Amino acid sequence: SNTTITSTKIIQLAQERQNEYASRNKARRDEYQRFLAKLAEEDLEMVIG
Repeated sequence: SNTTITSTKIIQLAQERQNEYASRNKARRDEYQRFLAKLAEEDLEMVIG
């Protein structure tokens, strides 16, 4: 029925959006980790000289 088809499409769209969000979130976390690692490295270089 049309209701089932519409419901399935909505579920698929929601899953796609959720996957996109999770992917962007992971990329953001990875970038933040690289940023923190770089800061830590720079701090260490300043301490060591």
